[in-house]
Formats: sequence, C-alpha cells, structure tokens
Amino acid sequence: MKDRYGSSNSIIVKESDYNLTPDIYKNFNYVLPVLPESHNILYHYSRFLEKNKIKKILSSSEIIKVMSDKKLFSNFCKKAKIKHPLLISDISKIKKNKLYVIKDRFGVGCSRIQIIRAKI
Repeated sequence: MKDRYGSSNSIIVKESDYNLTPDIYKNFNYVLPVLPESHNILYHYSRFLEKNKIKKILSSSEIIKVMSDKKLFSNFCKKAKIKHPLLISDISKIKKNKLYVIKDRFGVGCSRIQIIRAKI
C-alpha cells in the first residue's frame, strides 16, 4: 500500500478497491472523500465509513440520501418551509401550453435534462 500514498498522505481508492478493509483508514485522523454522487456512490461510501466508525469530513449519509433524491429533497424543503423548485409527480397537475424542465429523479448535473411544452 505504500505506493498509494502521495506527498499529501492521501490514498486513492479506485472502484476495484471498494472491498478495502476498514483497517486501511486507521492510518488517518479523518477521511475526506471526493466522489461523485451518481448512482449513490457517495451515499454508500458514507454509510461504509459510518458503519465502521471512521471519522470523516462529510455530511451524514442520511443528508446525502436526501440531497441526492429530488423528490426527498423537495419534501424536505416543503416540510422546512424552504423555497424550492416545484416538483410535479402527478401528470394530471401539468398545465397545458406551459414550459417544464424534466430531470431524472436521481440524475446529477445536466444529465438527461429536457425542456418541454405541455400539450395535455
């Protein structure tokens, strides 16, 4: 494992390394993961760190889960009375001749965004 540490005393974890034992993390005071949140990668990694009681500089896995799911996030904002983009999951509530932005519930960045005009 010595060759994995750079001058910054960091470790690079590749997808094939996901089965690393938690012992590897004992060499560090904290873990600062830099991962994408596509396909719940960051969420599962955060759960792994929490489960193994590894100190991390990262939001809780529960917060990551809410922030990664547009429907959960919308419900969270609504409950907390925070302004947020309107989420329409019931097609009967779509108004005719109005523009809508369509995004995947779990999509990240600009993946698969569509702008449509409702013709219902």
